[in-house]
Amino acid sequence: MNISKLFVLTGLLTVLNLCCAPQNIFAADGHWVTTWGTAPQLTEPGNLPPAPLANSTLRQFIHTSIGGKLIRVRFSNNYGTDPVVSNAAHVALAPATASGSSGDIYPTTDKALTFRGAPGVIIPRGEAVFSDPVVFDLPTVTNVAVSTYFGSISTSTINGHPGSRTTSFIQSNNVVSAPTMSGAFCAPRRLRTREPNLRKAKSLPSN
Repeated sequence: MNISKLFVLTGLLTVLNLCCAPQNIFAADGHWVTTWGTAPQLTEPGNLPPAPLANSTLRQFIHTSIGGKLIRVRFSNNYGTDPVVSNAAHVALAPATASGSSGDIYPTTDKALTFRGAPGVIIPRGEAVFSDPVVFDLPTVTNVAVSTYFGSISTSTINGHPGSRTTSFIQSNNVVSAPTMSGAFCAPRRLRTREPNLRKAKSLPSN
């Protein structure tokens, strides 16, 4: 089984939003607030993933700020030279130790993301997409795993963020709902911290 660990938080995942609105109304009636975000860039050759992302699952961990009940995720291909094919993407809550151990999630919290109702999406080069809003019980200040099963994706021009300070996992095939990513290569602990870069959310004016 091909499993690898890397310390570059791939910049395809750039923002996790939540909607500040009651659950019984649509997101358009409230406003979206960012609970986590990162600044993507073109990944340098020395920071490229140690295993191919194509036909593999990438599990990334983020540490959010504020909580909510309705979320969406932004995926960016701003610096890519080729379209990125995402066949499936899931979100789940994760233990605080997940990034530094076996990439575990809490399986009962696992939710599939959709894109205009479809399980997958093609992200054109130089563009970004949002997932559809999904009902998700996101506590305040918590750890979230975002698992993406890729189809076609470049091996050399990939969005990235080399200062993530968190461990991401790559495993061949579709394992977006796997409870653990055990068996991964273990890198030195001095490169790890429990929290990736995050952006504190700021409330936006209501319409």
